[in-house]
Amino acid sequence: MKQLKLVIIEDDSIVRELIVEALNKPRFFGEGFNIHAEGYEKMPPLGKIKDAFLYILDKNIPFGKDGLKIAEELKDNGELGARIMMTGDSNPETRLEDQMQAINYNLINKWIEKPIVPSRLKKLFLELRKERKFIQKVNVGIIGLGRFGKGLLTKLKDLPEVKDVNIFSNFAKENYSGILTLVGVLNQEKIKPHTSLESLVSAKPDILFLTTGQHLRKYTTREVLFSGALEKTTPIFRILREMNYSGLVCNVVNPVGPILQAAEFYGFDPQRLTGFSPDTLRAKAEILKNIRKLSNKSFEDDIHLDVIGEHGKEIPLFGACLVNGKSLYKKYPYFRRLKRELIGSLRKAGLNTIKYAQEYGTDYEDAPNSLIDFVKDISHLQRNPSSCWYCYLENGVVGESKSAYLQWPVNVDYPDLRVYRNDRFELKNLRKTELQEISRQITHQNQIVGGLRHGK
Repeated sequence: MKQLKLVIIEDDSIVRELIVEALNKPRFFGEGFNIHAEGYEKMPPLGKIKDAFLYILDKNIPFGKDGLKIAEELKDNGELGARIMMTGDSNPETRLEDQMQAINYNLINKWIEKPIVPSRLKKLFLELRKERKFIQKVNVGIIGLGRFGKGLLTKLKDLPEVKDVNIFSNFAKENYSGILTLVGVLNQEKIKPHTSLESLVSAKPDILFLTTGQHLRKYTTREVLFSGALEKTTPIFRILREMNYSGLVCNVVNPVGPILQAAEFYGFDPQRLTGFSPDTLRAKAEILKNIRKLSNKSFEDDIHLDVIGEHGKEIPLFGACLVNGKSLYKKYPYFRRLKRELIGSLRKAGLNTIKYAQEYGTDYEDAPNSLIDFVKDISHLQRNPSSCWYCYLENGVVGESKSAYLQWPVNVDYPDLRVYRNDRFELKNLRKTELQEISRQITHQNQIVGGLRHGK
């Protein structure tokens, strides 16, 4: 993200400048969030204020369009940013009538009375962020259009939070018509095919998905899988570094953690590297499906399941299953039982990765769905995403004297899109056996990449 754009339209220059000055102060909205506020005395040409994540509008503008008319125009032109209305109307009946009209037509998200108090504005901001009303459209890139890449493209093309999807595949060469016809996006303006990786990187996507990897069925060990994947990803990492790509790299190439370590080895900032394991994502989807089946409740969209770690010889699933931020395991005992049963069955399946992939399907349908949640979390500017992402774990996080990349609760800074572990996550919530398993994973991951670090 180049910047987070916030627009204020207020005819009183003193009020406007005070608001702009307050909002542009570092950390006004909290840690890890910096914005660029622009002020106007009246509605400018729409092109100047497009794609803002928040519009603060004056209700009564003596010349030109008033706040409600501006909000209506923004909505009619597909602008997704949240809208706060400022009003100095002292007549409660008139104010209530305006608010009811705005609510009925979905024009305004929040109201604030003048004079504007910064602390009240900050409170509204935090409410809107929690309610996921902020939307900063993102540009996305996909490298590799195999089964996984095509599945992801199919999902992204219909996502309103995505502005453009830049794609590149060595196999497509200069003719993408076959692939685009297959996924139903042949004439869609949002899709931007590129004839070279350099061309895609020049488009400066905010998020770059790396999906080009090896077929699991060709490999029997993670070491061999890593060697094959590294052969394909190393040229990509070198080009990205040569062109000073500064967005967020999201890797889904197996083995995910070691490939992220390789990217760091080639000069990437660890906080700009993240990823997801397709197999773990499918396991997460399987657990959520069973939780929803057992719960008999209509809170599907409010369930968040943290999956910590990656699969190796086993598939550890260390979860904190939450509904509206509250633990299910404490309130509903059968969820704890369900978790034990699923972990047991998935670990047995994980003894053979290929068998696991075949058992749960090789079309990766559930993995792209989880990555859509990842894109939405970023577009909605979530500080603490709804699920774990791969992130850099420095030495000593779980008693190991080695760094690694594992799925973990994270924090995200905006607009820099830096990802780092959430140090508020309490390791005491994990059992001793789970901590031992994470330690084993860190050791194993470093063994895999050891040859790379020693120049072998």
